[in-house]
Amino acid sequence: MTGYWRPTVRTYLGRITKACILEAVREGVSIDAADRMAHMKKQDMAEAAEQLLAAIGWLPALMRTPRAVQWVVKKP
Repeated sequence: MTGYWRPTVRTYLGRITKACILEAVREGVSIDAADRMAHMKKQDMAEAAEQLLAAIGWLPALMRTPRAVQWVVKKP
């Protein structure tokens, strides 16, 4: 999904609560980054989060898929 979708203000961050934005930044970037944004108005917070999260390819939990497991077949 990271090749097709980014968390932007228009597609995601502008539609969720400030608490959810902060949680996404905590999860994707760091607790310190979220703490620095906590005082911002929602629009400013969403725009700042967009810049931080797009750079690392963060996805909301519902859009994540488990990593493929690589099976090794041993010959007898």
